[in-house]
This record gives sequence, C-alpha cells and structure tokens, in this order.
Amino acid sequence: MKSFLRRIGGVKYRFFDGIREHKKTTLFLIVFCLIGLLTGIFTAIRYSKGGSLICFNDFCLCKFISGELGSSELFLSRLFSSSVVIIISLICSTTIFLAPVNFILLTYRAYLVSLNCTLIIILNGIGGIVTCLLIILPCQLIGLLILALFCSFSCKRAVTKRRYGVPCKICAKFFLCYIGLILINGIETLLLFLFSSKIILVL
Repeated sequence: MKSFLRRIGGVKYRFFDGIREHKKTTLFLIVFCLIGLLTGIFTAIRYSKGGSLICFNDFCLCKFISGELGSSELFLSRLFSSSVVIIISLICSTTIFLAPVNFILLTYRAYLVSLNCTLIIILNGIGGIVTCLLIILPCQLIGLLILALFCSFSCKRAVTKRRYGVPCKICAKFFLCYIGLILINGIETLLLFLFSSKIILVL
C-alpha cells in the first residue's frame, strides 16, 4: 500500500512539475482557446436563430433543445469527442511538424464550446444563461484547460525528440489528463440530469 501511494505521489509530482515547466506553452494555448471562444460567440450571435447551426457541432445541441440534457448519449458523445482530441494530440507528440495541430484542435474545441453555450442562451433565455454559467461553461472550461495542459506536454515532447532524438515520457500524463476529462464529463452529465431541465422550465 505504501509503495502504491509513493508511486501515485511520484506521478503527481512529475505531472505538476511538468505544468510549471510548460506554463509558457500552456498560456500560449489558452490564448488560442480565447480566440476560439470569441469566434464561437460572434458566430452564434450572427446566426441568432440557431437553426442552421444545430447540426454542425459535436455537442448534440438538438438534445439540449429537446430537453435531453443529461443523457448517457450526450455523455458518450462528449467522451468520444474528447478522446479523439487527446489521442490526436498524443499522435502529434511524435514529430515537431505535427505540433501546430494542437493549436488548431484547441481553437476549434473552444469555438464549439462558446458556440453551443451562446445558442443555448439564445434558445432558452434566462434558464439557458443559468444552466450555462453554473454547469456547462465551468465544466467545459476545465476540460479545455486539461486539454491545453496535455497539448503543451505534447508540444514539449515533440520539441525534445527533435532536439535530442529521444522523446520524454508522456504516458502517465496522458492517462491523468484522460481520467480528468472523464471525471469532468461525468460531473457535467450528472449536474445536467439533476438540475438543468428544472432550471430551464422554472425560469
């Protein structure tokens, strides 16, 4: 038991040490996230009726409109989307030439988050605002931060391999980030199932 706890402690130390080491890259990736968030907001406002955009996102917005906010289908859809992104980022860590793909992935994810949240607010009014501010947006932003951290690890690994010919280890960080994404997704789904439909109906 003690050896297991020491091993977990060692992984946590390397993970947070990696965050401190990659903070510049992470901040740069967060800037790209902000660009995606702003683009999504402006796009949703421009097409304020929302009908033409509902089918062009991977968060199943039609499920939100029909009231199926905390369904297992939405959980699996978000999990699949996050899994694809983090796996692509892992693949991008194999060569420096694929590293810019991380910035594109994060910008697009942030765009989808703000696009969906803005459309939910437009379509549901005050209820949509409360649901997005209290449940959807916090969970999605934490998920984006986790993805930004892993993408910074991915970029660092690609740079290290380019410079020294030997990539740094990333498997432990991959699994920690992936578990974090699953937990955030599960919490978001549970909160939506318990509260969001009541909020929208009451408000």
